[in-house]
Amino acid sequence: MKIKILDKMVIKNKKVFLTILGAILIGGIAFSVIQIVIAAPPSPGHSWNQIGDFPSNCGTGQYVYGLGSTLLCGTPAGGGTSAWTLSGSNLYPNSTGYYVIIGQTSPYTGSKLSVNGGTGIAVDGRGSNSGGYFANTNGNAAHLGTGSYGVDAFGSTAGGYFKTGTGNSGYALLGYGNVGGYFRNYSSSGSSYCYVANSDNYGIYCVGTTGGAGFSDSDNGINTLLAQGTYGLWTNGTKSFVIDHPTKLGMKLVHSAIEGPENAVFYRGEDQLNNGKLEIYLPEYFEALVQKGNRTVLLTPKFEDENEAISQLAASSIENGKFIVRAIENNNPSQKFYWEVKAVRGDLPSLEVEQPATNFPAEIEK
Repeated sequence: MKIKILDKMVIKNKKVFLTILGAILIGGIAFSVIQIVIAAPPSPGHSWNQIGDFPSNCGTGQYVYGLGSTLLCGTPAGGGTSAWTLSGSNLYPNSTGYYVIIGQTSPYTGSKLSVNGGTGIAVDGRGSNSGGYFANTNGNAAHLGTGSYGVDAFGSTAGGYFKTGTGNSGYALLGYGNVGGYFRNYSSSGSSYCYVANSDNYGIYCVGTTGGAGFSDSDNGINTLLAQGTYGLWTNGTKSFVIDHPTKLGMKLVHSAIEGPENAVFYRGEDQLNNGKLEIYLPEYFEALVQKGNRTVLLTPKFEDENEAISQLAASSIENGKFIVRAIENNNPSQKFYWEVKAVRGDLPSLEVEQPATNFPAEIEK
């Protein structure tokens, strides 16, 4: 198909300019897109449709272009009616009521700018100081990709608030007052929460309806629960400490706590008989702390010279926070000795040593 381009022609005393804008291919046939610009509007008493098949609804400043056998209205670049205003390097909508939408045909609820990136990136922001800045009129704001931080946020209540889905009960606040992090979960059975680096000088402080905290080593099957029921600590591992070895460089010293079937306490000391007898007083809180029964006293005579006479010793029952030690014979009325008292705490129920596995969380059953 050949189309002759006319630089200028006159139709009914009106100057008309035709320009080839491009071509489109439909069904293997090429159609040229022609721009027709009227240099002057029709004279009074005449209308657009008097010039061929021009559309009658073109506005002031618009041009008419042909697409196939159809004439359409268009707005030339840099002129005509537009929803945008360019002021210097600022481009903005003419009305604050407009919504800017990219990648879809309707805005997200309440959003003035809605961007749908499909399977790609919706927004890629990069700057020398920050990749993005978001703020509200109350002074709460967040920088993205600023300095060495991925997110630098601050707010009147917390620096950040995180939650998954409207139906989930857990959430987290970061930079919450004097607390580094606050994590909470509401459920039908109660509420559990943790403070991290709070103002009371706790590294971690947790409260839960079942336990305060739980820790697990999945590789070895070792599990520990803290503040679980009447127990301060539940674990299926040992209770140990590890410190630098005091005499061997490059070595560690590992000790494990003594375990037994009771909530026991002990007191120990070193004393000496006076005329074959001595009364020993325990701490003033002893009677208020321990049970009345299950109290024992262990005595070990001590000598410093292998030729020194030794007396065997005996102890009385513990009453009113004290007990008496005396020599069984008069070999040494000034016998030196070590003593140790064991008792069971009275502020706790007696330990139930053998219990069904169903009394414990599944992690402790291992």
